[in-house]
Amino acid sequence: MSSARELIHVVGVRHHSPACARLVADTIARLRPSHVLIEGPSDMNGRLGELLLDHGPPIAIFSWLKDPVTARSRAVWSPFCAHSPEWVALREAKARGAQSHFMDLPAWHPAFDAIENRYADRRGDDERARADRWTARLAERFRLDDPDTLWDHLFELGVERGDEDAADLGARLALHFDALRGDEEAGPRDAPREAFMLRCLAWAALDAQAQGGTGEAGGVVAVCGGWHRPALLRRLDVAIEEGERDRGAAYPSAPLPAPPAGCAPAGLPEPQWGSYLVPYSHGRLDSLAGYAAGMPSPGFYDHVWREGPRGAAELALMGVARRLRSRGQPVSTADLVACRVAAEALARVRSHVSIARGDLLDAIASTLVKEALDVDVPWARRGPLRAGTDPLLVEVVRELTGDALGRLAPGTPRPPLASEVDATLAAWELTPTRVPRPVVLDLASARDRERSRALHRLRILGVPGFTWAPGSPRRFEELAQERWSIQRRVEADARLVEAAAYGATLESAARGALEERCAAPGGGATSLALALGDGILAGLLDLADAVLAQIEAALRREPSFEAVGAALRALLSVVIHGATSIEAAHPTLVRAVAAAFDRGLWLLEGLGGARGFPPREIDGVRALLEATRATEPSPLGVPIARARAVFDRCAADPAAAPAIRGACLGALVVMASTPAASGASASFDPGSVARALAAVRATPPRDLGDLLAGLFALAREPMSGDPDLVRAVDDLLGFATEGDFLAALPALRFAFSWFPPRERAAIAERVAALHGVPERAGSLLLEVAAPVDRIAAARIEAAASEVAARYGLFDARDVAGVEA
Repeated sequence: MSSARELIHVVGVRHHSPACARLVADTIARLRPSHVLIEGPSDMNGRLGELLLDHGPPIAIFSWLKDPVTARSRAVWSPFCAHSPEWVALREAKARGAQSHFMDLPAWHPAFDAIENRYADRRGDDERARADRWTARLAERFRLDDPDTLWDHLFELGVERGDEDAADLGARLALHFDALRGDEEAGPRDAPREAFMLRCLAWAALDAQAQGGTGEAGGVVAVCGGWHRPALLRRLDVAIEEGERDRGAAYPSAPLPAPPAGCAPAGLPEPQWGSYLVPYSHGRLDSLAGYAAGMPSPGFYDHVWREGPRGAAELALMGVARRLRSRGQPVSTADLVACRVAAEALARVRSHVSIARGDLLDAIASTLVKEALDVDVPWARRGPLRAGTDPLLVEVVRELTGDALGRLAPGTPRPPLASEVDATLAAWELTPTRVPRPVVLDLASARDRERSRALHRLRILGVPGFTWAPGSPRRFEELAQERWSIQRRVEADARLVEAAAYGATLESAARGALEERCAAPGGGATSLALALGDGILAGLLDLADAVLAQIEAALRREPSFEAVGAALRALLSVVIHGATSIEAAHPTLVRAVAAAFDRGLWLLEGLGGARGFPPREIDGVRALLEATRATEPSPLGVPIARARAVFDRCAADPAAAPAIRGACLGALVVMASTPAASGASASFDPGSVARALAAVRATPPRDLGDLLAGLFALAREPMSGDPDLVRAVDDLLGFATEGDFLAALPALRFAFSWFPPRERAAIAERVAALHGVPERAGSLLLEVAAPVDRIAAARIEAAASEVAARYGLFDARDVAGVEA
């Protein structure tokens, strides 16, 4: 009778490797085990039948937990593609009649805190340093320059020769993982996971022994990441001894760790944890896109899995040619022949039995790219493509990544919310497609208003693929349309699974998400205003009064003018963009706007401040001004006379920041130069502009630029079209000395950057006329220099900027000027 230890065979793998997947299939076929244990979420063990349905990979197990105590959420993915060893193990176990179990902790365990992907690298610094040293020594030995090319060279090629080759691969992988891990103990994340795996292995071995398993058949095959294999083998004997004391217990020998107290399991009315299958994509599996456990170019390795290494390169090259030609890039037959010959030559030079991925990519770069490269080839490093990557190589990388999207088999269990959303979208003809499609809604139509509310509810839940484009309408009638972009995104299913914690229907889930936002600690008036707006746009009008009370309370205690301005802007945005579909809630919004307006005026008058240009506070003044001008669908009824009086006093206040004084002056200019809101025209006093201008004449020259920047930020259009205003500003700039002018020049340059070239030209013409310069002479200010002179000037400015940055001479105004 074989000992329990002799019945265990641990296969260490690289996740998503075709070579490792073939090794797993061969091992299960050869050993005919009674148990197959797989690294994966053990809370799915009672539902493995779902994974064995007729899915089209890539798919993933999406697990989430919402802790009711900390209010923190955790989400963990366990992805599988057709060539994932774990996926192959499940199917081979079923084909051979073996019991299969996942042997890793559930996603709610603290070991997965802040971990997005179960199979990602979680090593500590010391462990990573040891692994990196081993990989670097191997790369130097074989004269290869990156770990992925090294993996192909050592393990991925030449796995088509049957049992003998598979046995050799298993031995080489075991040596590699032993050297990679050595005798390192697990870190705080992996230690509890490996302890759980060992208990599962001990149970399976003892159960197989009780069933009469031998070394020939009926044992245990365990499939896990190669990093875990050495540690599991070292501690198996101790684990089996402990398991013998608990012989006969249900699988596994230790109970599953329970989720935090108070969490309702999936299937109850408001689930707060659970696991579901969701579609996945090759793009998310690509290590070049940042997936730490992935193989690069999963589309290429899908060819390797289906056609073998020898056929993969041919299929990949043909796919590259089709893709490039479809995008207008000429790729001739001669180019393809040259590329194929170069790839075969590189493979022979590198002693490869077939063309490897690196051979093919290097051949493409040397034969199809006709221009010099500004940055390294994308496969020289992991991570997103860098700016400046050659467009041809961008398409090559995308082709080898693959565009496969997973498909779930009919009847796959899903949370009620996901099914309800599918039905809702189908009923409203809003089902997303792989290619983005625009959707224009006519909000004068009752049907389109309901469609709009459904889309806004998805936006509230954060479901990817539903993008609202509010735009900047110039006329009220333009608001009668809403524009969306709809696209099928692989992440959408997972988000709906997670959002099911808020409710089983789209309406109840959106309401629950908004209620959580409003109840979040530290939520200010701005976040509450945004939540109110979202709720109204989504047709959740019953939330409006409760949220309004919170907004009014938050505004009463809000000390920041910037925050109040942001809240007012958010409310005004909802008034403007939602006016055509939220008539019933408009009175609620008017009350919220009035509360924010009142608080904003009170804070503005006591603002004070220093020199410089505070853009967010300028935006607050703009929001107050916009509230006085709002007339559609109806005036907001804010106290305009009081606003004018506050702007008047702040513009004349020498203790206020010059930019704020200028912004208040700009508000007065706009109020005097454009029609007032309906019924309020008597509140406007054009003489206030003259008084304000007189009050700012004593502004020190060094502050004039900041003051004018605030003025132009709010009154750009009146300044461009009003000769009297141009004359008044010109009088302000009557500097007494050249030194005053030079002191003010940097800020003045920034102030006038608010005007586009055409408007600057018009202002220059008027200023020239004021000073007796002949008509059109002001156009000389826009004379275009010779190209050579412009290039020389640009180089001088760049050198000066570099020196200034080196000595820390840039300030906030410089940064704002660059951004503007």
